Amino acid sequence: SKADTPTELTGRWVIVEVDGTGTVDSEIRPYINFTDSGTVNGHASVNSFFGTFSVSGDSIAFEQMGITLMTAPDMDTETAIMAAIGKWAKAEIKDSILNAIDAEGNVVMTMKRD
Repeated sequence: SKADTPTELTGRWVIVEVDGTGTVDSEIRPYINFTDSGTVNGHASVNSFFGTFSVSGDSIAFEQMGITLMTAPDMDTETAIMAAIGKWAKAEIKDSILNAIDAEGNVVMTMKRD
Protein backbone atom coordinates (compact mmCIF):
# COMPACT_ATOMS: atom_id res chain seq x y z
CA SER A 1 0.00 0.00 0.00
CA LYS A 2 1.04 3.58 -0.55
CA ALA A 3 1.48 4.31 3.16
CA ASP A 4 4.06 1.54 3.48
CA THR A 5 6.29 2.82 0.69
CA PRO A 6 9.47 4.27 2.18
CA THR A 7 10.22 7.64 0.65
CA GLU A 8 13.93 6.80 0.66
CA LEU A 9 13.27 4.04 -1.89
CA THR A 10 11.23 6.25 -4.24
CA GLY A 11 13.04 7.35 -7.37
CA ARG A 12 15.44 6.03 -9.95
CA TRP A 13 18.44 3.86 -9.07
CA VAL A 14 21.19 2.88 -11.50
CA ILE A 15 22.05 -0.81 -11.25
CA VAL A 16 25.82 -0.83 -10.89
CA GLU A 17 26.48 -4.42 -9.92
CA VAL A 18 24.58 -7.70 -10.04
CA ASP A 19 25.86 -10.96 -8.57
CA GLY A 20 29.28 -9.34 -8.13
CA THR A 21 29.58 -8.30 -11.78
CA GLY A 22 29.53 -4.68 -12.94
CA THR A 23 26.97 -3.53 -15.51
CA VAL A 24 29.17 -0.84 -17.08
CA ASP A 25 29.39 -2.69 -20.43
CA SER A 26 25.62 -2.73 -20.96
CA GLU A 27 24.38 -0.99 -24.10
CA ILE A 28 21.57 0.68 -22.14
CA ARG A 29 22.39 1.51 -18.54
CA PRO A 30 20.15 -0.66 -16.39
CA TYR A 31 18.06 1.01 -13.72
CA ILE A 32 15.11 0.45 -11.42
CA ASN A 33 12.56 3.11 -10.56
CA PHE A 34 10.23 2.99 -7.55
CA THR A 35 7.16 5.25 -7.44
CA ASP A 36 5.36 6.40 -4.33
CA SER A 37 2.18 4.78 -5.66
CA GLY A 38 3.68 1.28 -5.34
CA THR A 39 4.65 0.62 -8.95
CA VAL A 40 8.12 -0.31 -10.11
CA ASN A 41 9.67 -0.12 -13.56
CA GLY A 42 13.09 -0.15 -15.07
CA HIS A 43 15.43 -1.39 -17.75
CA ALA A 44 17.41 -4.61 -17.45
CA SER A 45 19.87 -3.71 -20.29
CA VAL A 46 17.84 -5.22 -23.15
CA ASN A 47 14.21 -5.12 -22.03
CA SER A 48 12.00 -2.90 -19.91
CA PHE A 49 10.34 -4.43 -16.85
CA PHE A 50 7.42 -3.29 -14.72
CA GLY A 51 5.21 -4.38 -11.87
CA THR A 52 4.23 -3.52 -8.33
CA PHE A 53 6.04 -3.70 -5.02
CA SER A 54 5.24 -3.48 -1.35
CA VAL A 55 7.43 -2.97 1.67
CA SER A 56 7.13 -3.80 5.32
CA GLY A 57 10.00 -2.53 7.43
CA ASP A 58 13.09 -3.41 5.39
CA SER A 59 11.35 -6.32 3.65
CA ILE A 60 10.28 -5.90 0.05
CA ALA A 61 8.01 -7.96 -2.19
CA PHE A 62 7.51 -7.66 -5.94
CA GLU A 63 4.29 -8.67 -7.64
CA GLN A 64 2.80 -8.85 -11.13
CA MET A 65 6.23 -8.41 -12.72
CA GLY A 66 6.34 -8.30 -16.50
CA ILE A 67 9.05 -7.68 -19.08
CA THR A 68 9.18 -6.82 -22.77
CA LEU A 69 10.46 -9.59 -25.02
CA MET A 70 13.27 -8.33 -27.21
CA THR A 71 16.35 -10.46 -27.66
CA ALA A 72 19.98 -9.43 -28.00
CA PRO A 73 23.31 -11.20 -28.49
CA ASP A 74 24.19 -10.70 -24.83
CA MET A 75 21.38 -11.42 -22.37
CA ASP A 76 23.65 -12.23 -19.40
CA THR A 77 23.24 -8.94 -17.54
CA GLU A 78 19.49 -8.93 -18.04
CA THR A 79 19.12 -12.54 -16.90
CA ALA A 80 21.16 -11.77 -13.79
CA ILE A 81 19.16 -8.62 -13.00
CA MET A 82 15.79 -10.35 -13.30
CA ALA A 83 17.05 -13.25 -11.18
CA ALA A 84 18.29 -10.79 -8.54
CA ILE A 85 14.92 -9.02 -8.45
CA GLY A 86 13.30 -12.43 -8.04
CA LYS A 87 15.50 -13.17 -5.02
CA TRP A 88 15.29 -9.67 -3.51
CA ALA A 89 13.89 -9.91 0.03
CA LYS A 90 15.25 -6.90 1.90
CA ALA A 91 16.25 -3.37 0.89
CA GLU A 92 19.24 -1.74 2.56
CA ILE A 93 20.02 1.93 1.87
CA LYS A 94 23.19 3.61 3.06
CA ASP A 95 24.97 6.68 1.65
CA SER A 96 22.85 6.77 -1.55
CA ILE A 97 23.60 3.10 -2.19
CA LEU A 98 20.73 0.61 -2.33
CA ASN A 99 21.55 -3.04 -1.78
CA ALA A 100 19.17 -5.84 -2.71
CA ILE A 101 19.53 -8.56 -0.08
CA ASP A 102 18.25 -12.10 -0.57
CA ALA A 103 16.60 -14.29 2.09
CA GLU A 104 20.01 -15.66 3.14
CA GLY A 105 21.44 -12.18 3.67
CA ASN A 106 23.57 -12.01 0.49
CA VAL A 107 23.80 -8.83 -1.56
CA VAL A 108 22.46 -9.84 -5.00
CA MET A 109 22.35 -6.40 -6.59
CA THR A 110 23.78 -2.94 -5.86
CA MET A 111 22.26 0.31 -7.08
CA LYS A 112 23.14 3.96 -6.68
CA ARG A 113 20.84 6.98 -6.67
CA ASP A 114 20.53 8.33 -10.20
